[in-house]
Amino acid sequence: MSDTNDKDPGPSAPPEQGLVSTTRRRALLKGMSKGAALAGAAMPLRSLATGDKPGMRLPKDGKVYLCSVSGNASILHSAVSLNTTCSGKSCAYYKSDTSGKRPTWPKDATNQPICIVGSVTHSPSKTFFQVFGGGSQKSIGWLVDQAGDEGHWVTAMLNATIMTPSFPYSTAEVLNLYQGASQAAALVFFKSYLTQG
Repeated sequence: MSDTNDKDPGPSAPPEQGLVSTTRRRALLKGMSKGAALAGAAMPLRSLATGDKPGMRLPKDGKVYLCSVSGNASILHSAVSLNTTCSGKSCAYYKSDTSGKRPTWPKDATNQPICIVGSVTHSPSKTFFQVFGGGSQKSIGWLVDQAGDEGHWVTAMLNATIMTPSFPYSTAEVLNLYQGASQAAALVFFKSYLTQG
């Protein structure tokens, strides 16, 4: 028996969401119109509650959208008028030059190229698995040069380090997107909208 006056919460949420997620989803949906609430009920809570950066916009198809994975993966694109346009660089921008150097990567105190994830720095020779906790055993530098899917993840990490404030995610958020349920949508978002130049 519970000491609260809450009504029956209905079916149990999956273990990874828990009671807090169910309560938060209901609070988010309560403030929506009927149509938005219906569509929102089918979306994962993470897509409703994470990733949108205040003041970030993404021009696309003649309209302006919220600059986030969820803002572009949703059928409910919301036109907005915000101040900062989000952007990022492509794998080609971070690719090694003809001498094998990486002049556009962030540098450490000794002027060596690095990829920063949270408070940990990685050299271009570290494997994707070492940096992201999954994936290939190829070096992150090589993967960027090849511009495949894992190279785009490394590029997102580099953008999160040096493209602030125009890149909409921190390195920790990029890592969470890679390791989470939104991995495929995030990859499409990074490849399609945040890899200019």
